[in-house]
Amino acid sequence: MLVSVPIGGCGGSASKQKTSGSSAAQIERDEEQQVQQAEAQELAKDRELLDSIEEKSQEEAAEGRAEKIEAAARAKARKREQAADKRAKERERAAEAKLKAAEAHARKLEAEAGEAIAKRKRDAAGKGEHTRSTSTSQVEGKPLSQPEQSTTTTTQTQPTQAQG
Repeated sequence: MLVSVPIGGCGGSASKQKTSGSSAAQIERDEEQQVQQAEAQELAKDRELLDSIEEKSQEEAAEGRAEKIEAAARAKARKREQAADKRAKERERAAEAKLKAAEAHARKLEAEAGEAIAKRKRDAAGKGEHTRSTSTSQVEGKPLSQPEQSTTTTTQTQPTQAQG
């Protein structure tokens, strides 16, 4: 700072000019400082606003990515579920076809068994009739009711005495 010293003859007017000049400069400096401080405050506010906007946009972008990931996961799960349903229906159809084939096979076996039983009965009935008819008929020309007689004859030989 400048100190004014009165010089003779001029009076105090020179010092007043220097003081008023220095106070004008000081005022100007103070105004510049206030403007700089105001600008700094505005910049700080702008930075805060920009930071909050940036944070918000990052959050929105993250939410958007999360939504896309969730949607993709839901779609994938839905496809898996549909594939599982399709496989289950195919298995069910295969099981039904197998069951129908087994039932048809069982019916066939039952029919064959029924036919076999009927045939055995017919055969048994036919053999029963045959035995009944043969018991009254003749076998080899001889009636079965009479005991067989032997056709061989025994010759009796007498010992011959030696003469003589």
